[in-house]
Amino acid sequence: EIEYRQDQTDAGHHRRVVGLTDEIGIGEIIDQDNQLADHCRHGHGTHSLRHGHGSKNSFACLRLFHKTTSFAGLVWGPRWHAPYLSLSMLPLQVRSITSRSFGTTTSGNPVTCYDMTNENGMAVSMLDYGCTIQRIMVPDPNGTPIDVVLGYDSIAGYEQGSCYFGAVVGRYANRIRDARFSLNGQSIQLEPNNGPNHLHGVFSKTLFSASVTDEGLSLRHFSASDEEGYPGGLLVTVRYLLTDDNRLMMEYEAETDADTVINLTNHTYLNLNGKGNILNHSLRIFSDQFAECDAGTLPTGNLLPVAGTPMDFRKLRTVSEFMDLSFEQLRFCSGYDHHFVLESEPGVLKPFAEVIGDRSGIRMTAATTQPGVQLYTGNFVQDDTAPFGKGGRKYEKHAGLCLETQLTER
Repeated sequence: EIEYRQDQTDAGHHRRVVGLTDEIGIGEIIDQDNQLADHCRHGHGTHSLRHGHGSKNSFACLRLFHKTTSFAGLVWGPRWHAPYLSLSMLPLQVRSITSRSFGTTTSGNPVTCYDMTNENGMAVSMLDYGCTIQRIMVPDPNGTPIDVVLGYDSIAGYEQGSCYFGAVVGRYANRIRDARFSLNGQSIQLEPNNGPNHLHGVFSKTLFSASVTDEGLSLRHFSASDEEGYPGGLLVTVRYLLTDDNRLMMEYEAETDADTVINLTNHTYLNLNGKGNILNHSLRIFSDQFAECDAGTLPTGNLLPVAGTPMDFRKLRTVSEFMDLSFEQLRFCSGYDHHFVLESEPGVLKPFAEVIGDRSGIRMTAATTQPGVQLYTGNFVQDDTAPFGKGGRKYEKHAGLCLETQLTER
């Protein structure tokens, strides 16, 4: 539970959420938020935007580079020789952002693609539809650009598809049992969209309002109160920034006018080889515990040790090395679809994972301010409801993996 203060705007009262895990990245802003939190604690607002250990701003940073290059080479996010505390400490340069049409939705709304490039040859394309990361091009050790994310070549695929390729999901990432939760002693019924349960929400199919700023690409959407059954109007802002040292940074922010719940994440599927499957990718996750799930892939409330199980990724190993479906947890999900608990500190961006493409030689490191990450190994992408993915390909099982940073469920 986190506090907010109530501000007066031209549109009336709204409440700016002040999270316990703020990470703006710029020291001056962090100091202002600390003062704002103090202001709240002294009686200037006590309502909340909740997710157990909720947050106003969550911050993720990814970094890609070749196995053969130095840490200053082709990267996607910081390599973490030292704690990354403030963007103002680093000589970051915001590259130019161009835009182009990406077609029109079936309802007649134009969709725009925004392209970011940097001086190392890395390029990222994002859609205002679902805040979707549509493409990430990274040169391999031979200088050949490889698209390392799954997706579609047209807006029709994103409208028809069922796998959330590249999208920001919400209001609430992951499954809510029976599409129901309790808030302030009241039972809240959501719209079921995954059997009897509620999964992710509609943001992945929503057109956001985009603007280019000095901070990169900013995308905003106002979710009206009672959308899908959620209480409170919610203003969501997602920011993307690509820098010349190959950091792709994602920041999420939300403001609410009533008590509610939220859990935002990005659902990009990674394949660092650019084709085939990810079973021989090497993966490391800095986690000692995972959340047990039941046969319906819903959390039981138990956190179990990874030691001595196929869930132990504390040392770099291939995804498939211990993918033994005789292990009940993996059999329930036909692979990995589990939440891993991370060591986190409020407001501190920490590394949590490393991935290496076995054929491309591309390596990625990732960091987050969030206390958990959902590992999903694309166990059902072959059943996607879109007819095909990029280049007319029908994606195979385990064609990509997701690292969905989010809050820890119990």
